[in-house]
Amino acid sequence: MKPLGFGSIRLTSGDLLERARRSFTRLRREPYRPGDVFHPADYDWPGDFEGRLLLAQILLAQALGEEPANLATILDALPDHLNDRGYLGPVRADGLVDEQQISGHNWFLSALVALYRWRGVPDTLEAIRRVVVGLLLPTAGAYAAYPSDPEQRAAMPEGAAAGSRVDHRIGRWLPSTDVGCAFIALDGATAAYQMLPEGSDREALAQLIDEMIAAYRAIDVRALSFQTHATLSALRGVLRHYETTGDGALLEFAAGRYATYKGHGMTESYANENWFGRPTWTEPCAVVDSFLVAMDLWRYTGNEGYLDDAHHVYWNALGHGQRPNGGFGCDTCTLAGLEQGAFLAVHSPGVYEATWCCTMRGGAGLAEAIRQAAWQDAEGVALPFYHPGEYRARLSQGTLAWAVDSSYPYGGEVTLSICEAPEAGAVALRLYVPSWTPRRSVSLVVNGEAAVVRIERGLATIVRRWAPGDKVVMSYEVGLRCERLLRDTSRYPDLCTLRHGPLILGMENEDGPIELPPTPPRPLGEGRYCIPAGGFTLAPINQALYLSDEEALARRVQVLFRSQQPW
Repeated sequence: MKPLGFGSIRLTSGDLLERARRSFTRLRREPYRPGDVFHPADYDWPGDFEGRLLLAQILLAQALGEEPANLATILDALPDHLNDRGYLGPVRADGLVDEQQISGHNWFLSALVALYRWRGVPDTLEAIRRVVVGLLLPTAGAYAAYPSDPEQRAAMPEGAAAGSRVDHRIGRWLPSTDVGCAFIALDGATAAYQMLPEGSDREALAQLIDEMIAAYRAIDVRALSFQTHATLSALRGVLRHYETTGDGALLEFAAGRYATYKGHGMTESYANENWFGRPTWTEPCAVVDSFLVAMDLWRYTGNEGYLDDAHHVYWNALGHGQRPNGGFGCDTCTLAGLEQGAFLAVHSPGVYEATWCCTMRGGAGLAEAIRQAAWQDAEGVALPFYHPGEYRARLSQGTLAWAVDSSYPYGGEVTLSICEAPEAGAVALRLYVPSWTPRRSVSLVVNGEAAVVRIERGLATIVRRWAPGDKVVMSYEVGLRCERLLRDTSRYPDLCTLRHGPLILGMENEDGPIELPPTPPRPLGEGRYCIPAGGFTLAPINQALYLSDEEALARRVQVLFRSQQPW
């Protein structure tokens, strides 16, 4: 199964389109104008800012069908800022490996790959090769000796929101406070491997990727307090290499490490703690990675639990992390046991918007969410999401085109209108059915007549010959429910989150946490509920996008509740 891809999806309304447009607009303003993009050669993160911005603009341009205002100017200026070997920052003559330079160039390399996939210019392929040969291949042997002993790291500073290079070497490494960020480069390395032609450079890259994956698999990410962003970006590389090689051991490992992340690094709002065991703040960069990893695991395993995760990550963690100005920033960690763990808010004014990383990574993530809104295989198409828009799949039977209208996630009705269909041959149409909705509530109506509901792996499937004008309506129950915690359920059995469909609800509360009354909240519509006993209102946490920046910065909502009344 593969995504329909850019050019086959045109969103017409809805939450994702609004978020992508705001992000696209934000990335045209300071500090993303051409004169601000390129950093000095001694910048702590060579290639990082430039690469993240290019990647976000390239992907959003395709997702929205618009040309970025500054992209051509930035690309024209790029050669003047590269060193003699074709990458950014210094060329080290001492044989040491700068973890932050390697990590930063993941985004630069990923941007070049995305540009080559889009435009297919031979010079871009040569630029990819030069980064691989000039920067990545010289690290051969270093990953096998990556400093992964917790005692080696014990004396290192803990780091801030923007990581910093440690002032002493460990073996061949100049390590970063963003522990493990060198493994982020697995993402770009595996993407470059898919692009490079057969030859000695590609063979050497394959050997390096094997070394990187072997080292990453051997690391105890919890014991080392690995950065969760690095953990998940590296997993993206592992999963891409599984796609390339078909090595089932890679998929099995990826599923296990994602389970480690979900059980020990994910917050109750489906965001992340920035380092394992250090719930200091969340980071939208990692949130994007978790969405993409969940989607990859769903793609390769068919396990609907991963798709449920992707929905919750998108609608809650990514939703709350995006600011009204279109940028992204860091929030507090919602975790039982923390002093303020029942509440969700912006972590601090200084990270209200992380312009140096999260705003750009968030834009790329929104573009990927558009690209992955619909999928196809030999049997037909699958809709894992219900973003309103126009879709077109080129199948072996012919072209199937349809429009989507939906009340999801506030309501449970989805309407598909067939616009174009193959003249012969049946096509499977598969529609996502959330795990949290009662199966008895699911109904399918085709051209006004009830159809048999057949749900397999979280997808309701209809197989038939379609014709222009056909209409499919699926509906299911969406309402208020309590959900047990993702983590520490045995320690906190009476704590829960309140949800409307996939939406986690929060209650603005200036004081300490309140307990829920025994009477159920009263629905107000659009996922909002009134608690009459205290005059409080429950509302989806992702609605901060529609506040002012001042209101979003000051907002503090309770998201963990104690209740023995599941209503």
